[in-house]
Amino acid sequence: MEYVTKTKHLQFTHYFLNVVIIIINLIVKIGVKIKDNKGRVRGYVYVHTSRRIYKVNIDGWESQEYLEVRDLIFIDDSKKFVFVARKLNNTEVVVIDGKESQEYMKVWNFTFSPDRKKFAFIALKINSKFALWILKLFGIRAYLPMKPQNSKQIAIIDGEEIRGYKRVDNLAFSPDGRRFAFIAQKLYGNEVAVINGKETQEYRKVRNFTFSPDSQRFSFIAQKLYGNEVAVIDGKETQEYVKVDNFTFSPDSQRFAFKARKLNGKQVAVIDGKETQEYRKVWNFTFSPDGQKFAFIAKKLNGKQVAVIDGNESQEYKKADNFIFSFNSQRFAFKARKRKRKWVVVVDGAESPEYVEVWHFVFSPDSQKVALIVVSRIV
Repeated sequence: MEYVTKTKHLQFTHYFLNVVIIIINLIVKIGVKIKDNKGRVRGYVYVHTSRRIYKVNIDGWESQEYLEVRDLIFIDDSKKFVFVARKLNNTEVVVIDGKESQEYMKVWNFTFSPDRKKFAFIALKINSKFALWILKLFGIRAYLPMKPQNSKQIAIIDGEEIRGYKRVDNLAFSPDGRRFAFIAQKLYGNEVAVINGKETQEYRKVRNFTFSPDSQRFSFIAQKLYGNEVAVIDGKETQEYVKVDNFTFSPDSQRFAFKARKLNGKQVAVIDGKETQEYRKVWNFTFSPDGQKFAFIAKKLNGKQVAVIDGNESQEYKKADNFIFSFNSQRFAFKARKRKRKWVVVVDGAESPEYVEVWHFVFSPDSQKVALIVVSRIV
């Protein structure tokens, strides 16, 4: 009974806050210019001052009236335009070249493929006639009072709806725009990654989905049902660890690396499935531009810090950070602190003069020179 009372209070608070937000949103609206990808002004989003109603005007074409217009963008080399709008009945739609999508309770996370030929967004479906009535009458997206199994979030890819989930996150297109993925929580709580509409196996949690630079591979980090974590690469799980983080593909997409914490609390770098020795902490994972070399910064069990390049440790320092490779992948540099206010830049294993601080360093495009920005003294 107490739970039901608290739930009703939450529902009333939700309704009240939505009404307040809607009133505030309708008080002041500002018209903005619409520019295409080449910076040309193509039209305006403006508001009818007496009713505070939006319209969109592009090259003489004028939209119908809306309560809100957002995320307007040109695609396909400025030939088409897209925006998200809230209609006068308070439902939301995506408008593509003047054509409205199906009505939804809410639309968010609108995104495009890198080539801007495909689009995707997340939407909350209108889950009942009661919710639609509340929405149209008061502008309140009434999904809190509904049973969880009736409140479904969906991903829409190029106008095609992917099955409903309790929650949808992290929409992502592959770099070549041919594949898409997202993370979804199923109605009973477990999570999956969905790649091109196909679900992976279920996990307790799924995060950090990424495609490889060549778009052919994918990875994500998953917490198994009993708590341990794994990296999942192309659908195959790595060894289990207490914690997995910082997954990265090499620039050529052939290799991978991630940070892992073991049962004893120590951390390792895992490169292509093989563990390094154990350290107190590892970070700053870096592949060379050609993908052949790998480096990271590590804090050893004795407290000293080192750069580790292809398994070989540098000299020990009080602090090390900001490891980089040169553009030709043949050279490397990182900054290190030898003692208080005594910093050096280590280039190919050789130390620079000592400085109070090192702010920035970079290789020249031909990889022959190194430029430093440093603090030489404090006056």
